[in-house]
Amino acid sequence: MLATRHTALPGTVASSPIFVKGPGPEFTAYHGVSATEHQKSFDKLTKDGWLPVNVSPVSRASGERVYAAFYEKRDAGGIFVKSFLTPAEYQAAFDDNAKAGRRLAYLAAYTNGGGPRISAIWTAKAPGAVARHGLTGAQYQSEYDTQRRQGLLTRAVAAYEGGNGTRFAALWTK
Repeated sequence: MLATRHTALPGTVASSPIFVKGPGPEFTAYHGVSATEHQKSFDKLTKDGWLPVNVSPVSRASGERVYAAFYEKRDAGGIFVKSFLTPAEYQAAFDDNAKAGRRLAYLAAYTNGGGPRISAIWTAKAPGAVARHGLTGAQYQSEYDTQRRQGLLTRAVAAYEGGNGTRFAALWTK
């Protein structure tokens, strides 16, 4: 499995995994777990040398967060993972991680408590990347076109409600 993404549908939570057949590192994953279960699993797995590749929360109608996460058995250097950031907190974490030598490796967005939240993973061994958030549809399209002309590939796109409409966050790498 390469990635998984949760989606909130009326009365349900659906997962959208992407599977790629081929050689690669050992992996493990879970989905549909509470925030408490996720934190326990995260703590144990990272202590045992597993790298979180994605952490995908979604909010149920009750406001409860449900998590899917995917890990690989490989070294990423230092990591920093947060899954409940406001856009302003995300920007501050992005800046702090850049200063610490970590680069964005994953991002997702969802709505919780009436506002947008961002889940992000920074690692010391991630490839150089360009990341943007808070973009309108037109701004996202312009940034997408710019990054493609530069030869970068889209690695993540997330949409969320905020700032008087739908906003986009995205990540591009070589």
